[in-house]
Parts: sequence; C-alpha cells; structure tokens
Amino acid sequence: MNKTFDLKISNLTERLLEIESEILEISMSYEPILDNPKEDYVKSKKHGENLPLLKLEYDKLFVSIIDLDLDVNHMYFEFCSFDHYKNRYTQLLSNFKKHYPDSNEEEFCEDEIIGYTRVIPTKLVNIEENISLKTKAKIEFSQRRKVEFLNKIIKRNDEITSGKEYKNDSEFSVLEWAAIFYYANETNLLPEAREITGKIENFREENNISASAKSLRSKYYIAKKRINKTNDFPIDKLQRIIPFLESNYNQSVSKVENDIFILKEYESEYE
Repeated sequence: MNKTFDLKISNLTERLLEIESEILEISMSYEPILDNPKEDYVKSKKHGENLPLLKLEYDKLFVSIIDLDLDVNHMYFEFCSFDHYKNRYTQLLSNFKKHYPDSNEEEFCEDEIIGYTRVIPTKLVNIEENISLKTKAKIEFSQRRKVEFLNKIIKRNDEITSGKEYKNDSEFSVLEWAAIFYYANETNLLPEAREITGKIENFREENNISASAKSLRSKYYIAKKRINKTNDFPIDKLQRIIPFLESNYNQSVSKVENDIFILKEYESEYE
C-alpha cells in the first residue's frame, strides 16, 4: 500500500477511534454512579453538551476518508465513492486474477458483491451510530451503484457466453448449477449424504458437471447468501434454470418463483 496514503488513513481512523471512545464514555456517564449524584449530574450534563460536537467531527472526518482516492495497488476504502471504485476497477480485477490465476471476471464481480475482501481494514465499530443521515445516504447510494455496476458486468459476460456453442455441462454457468443444487437441496430432493460436500459430489456425477466440487461448493454458498441475505442474485439466472428444475426437481419450482418475486421487490426499491 502507498505509505503516504496508508499514513493518512491511519491518522484519520486513529482520531475516529478516539472519538468513538469519547462518545462511549459520555454514554456511560449517564449511568448514575450514586456516590455523588449532584456531581455526577453536572458531569453528565457537561459531557452531554459535547456529544453533538463530537459526532459532527466524527462525521466530517469520516466523509474525508470517503473522499480519498483509492490506493493504486490493491486496496480500497469500503465506503468510498462509486467513481473512485470504478476508476480502479481494472486494476482491482487484474490483481484478483494474479492472486487467483484460474479465476474469471464474473467470479471477481461475485466476490466483490458479497465479500469486499480488498477493503482497507479499520477498527471502527460504531460507524452507523455516529455518522449523519446525509452521510449514510451517500454511502448507500455509492454501494448500490457499485453492486449495479458489477451485476451489469456479470450479465454482459453471461450474454457473451450464451451466444457461444455449449459443450457438455456448459448449458449453465457454475453459479447457475450452484443455484440448481441450492433449490434441490432446500426442498429435500437430493439423496441423503453425511455432509454437504457429499451431496455436491453426488449432484456433480448425476449431472455430469465438469466444474470441481470445490468450485461448486463455493458458488453454492455465494448463491445461498445472495438469494437469502443480500437479495441481489441475478433474477435472469433463476428464470433460466426453471425449465431444468421443472424437468428434474419439480417440487422446487414454487420456491424459485417465490424468491424471484422477493428479489424483484428489492430491485424495485432501488429504482
């Protein structure tokens, strides 16, 4: 990481940590000590008057970190503006591929959406409580634009792939196979196995899937999280696997359709 950039982040976050500690101390000071109620009340009142000023300073410092440009190498601040992120996208993708030689752009995008593994770490714990509503809205807007940007890239790459001739199991991407496995497993339509790994191995053999069990298992957890927690699994991928599910795991179709309805509701919130 660039030393100057790293130092600036460190200095800013160090002060933010100090403010978090001061705010916590003020909050605790409102709990009566009872040794000297009058003195305790005066102390609490004085500290309470400092609270808005501390939160204002916290918010301003936090915004200054958001507005810093990304590190040129391989890290970025999790709450940075979308423009900063987009300007470094190519570099981030390149570094990801160097670290994971067998990966592709779609896997990078999926990893970014659910993991944010390349963010600059901070020890801040009470960000949401101490920033203003305006700053929260700014962060949410940037995060939303980033996810939309990454999903568009995934969709674009899928469209390019779908235009090519398919071979063997290439009818579906690994993520789509993972989604099929997820729904078949959730509706108890797969043979029993001691662990999820065993079920995945059986599923691979039954459907002649060339992707490794490790890759399919990784995508299974990604699909599960994006369907149930982040609510940003690509709807077109779910629509694409429905005919296969109807033919092979028919009892799971109603669950897929219900999830598509929910995902569309979340999608409409951001329009």
